[in-house]
Amino acid sequence: MSLERTPVASAAIAGLLALGLPVAAGAQQAIEGGDSLRGAVELDAGSMHDPEVYTVRLHNEDPIFFDVDIPEGQRVHVGFLIDPAGAPEEANVISDLLDTQGNISSYVELDAVNDDTSQGLRTGYLRSEIMDPANRSWGRDTVLRVRGTGSDYPVQMSVSLIPDPVDGGGLAEVDRPPLRYAEDLRPVGETEPVVAAPGASLSSAGDVGEGTTVQTADPGSTRYFRVPVGWLQALDASVRITTPGDGVLSWKMFNSAHEPMTLVGDWEFSADRTDPATFGQRAPLHHKNAAAKNKTRNTGFLGDHVFLAVTNTSSGEVGYVLSLTRRGEAVEPGPVFDAQAAAEQARSVEAVDYRQNRAPGYEQGWWANPLWWAVGAILVAVIVSSGVIIRRS
Repeated sequence: MSLERTPVASAAIAGLLALGLPVAAGAQQAIEGGDSLRGAVELDAGSMHDPEVYTVRLHNEDPIFFDVDIPEGQRVHVGFLIDPAGAPEEANVISDLLDTQGNISSYVELDAVNDDTSQGLRTGYLRSEIMDPANRSWGRDTVLRVRGTGSDYPVQMSVSLIPDPVDGGGLAEVDRPPLRYAEDLRPVGETEPVVAAPGASLSSAGDVGEGTTVQTADPGSTRYFRVPVGWLQALDASVRITTPGDGVLSWKMFNSAHEPMTLVGDWEFSADRTDPATFGQRAPLHHKNAAAKNKTRNTGFLGDHVFLAVTNTSSGEVGYVLSLTRRGEAVEPGPVFDAQAAAEQARSVEAVDYRQNRAPGYEQGWWANPLWWAVGAILVAVIVSSGVIIRRS
């Protein structure tokens, strides 16, 4: 069954073009979701280093629906980000993948809600399993359903299609490194400061490398850095406050597909802290992390760079010194993400005959269930056959 397309996404993009705003992959676009499975809005996706970035508004707990075309051998990756400056405290994103009959698909997800100690960005993700015959949605359309909690607020949604690696490159014979813990961290020493200008979004993040930079965080703001990190490496950071504030500095890391990465150490601390704080990336980068069942590991699967974000909840500016270093030896060449080879690899996977499970919260009318249509067709055939027999007799 094919989905009914709606013109909302096209109209949104056309409006941006008319205003002279960019709509290329990585540029943020306003989009509205459909109000039902059959009215799902078609969603374009970017690549692993250049996601398509959207802004959607969530209204209470009303779900919105997007049609996502997942090619053979690939995963769809969706990162969610809520800026606390524009959302209520109870704001959260809950997402899942369905087929057009409301059956649940194959995916992993993490709600975009903070724990009790976090005052910064609220981040989460949803990622499909590889689209192959072992996926519940194999051969059927896939729909992304997004719901919120709390009142009306904006959510940033970054969407990528990423092929399953077909060759491990320099990592082919290297196991995934162990997860790191707070006790594994050591402070990053300060060096001669370099100039770096953070950006106002993930898509406009400012480049910064290893070493030290002196920064000022505006009140109530979030700023983003992009840091090169190689395969098998992990990024560590130390922060020293120079101009204290009355709130906290909250730090996050993201992979290049804008999915949040787990941190260890002091990644959130008072803005008047007197001793340096140190935190770091928990999972060193390895492509096999994508298939990990441990959610503290599975977003650390993309080499090249990571994003570092800082939110200042203070009512005034906070000055700080940021020192960065990469732990571990980088390995090259990286894994091969080849879409055509991944599709061929996917088609060789043995099919799995799943019992379909209805997605929680989705009520379906009998008219949309193909089983009832099949039963109806059989009854019609019986009635017609009976009428023919009676006439002949």
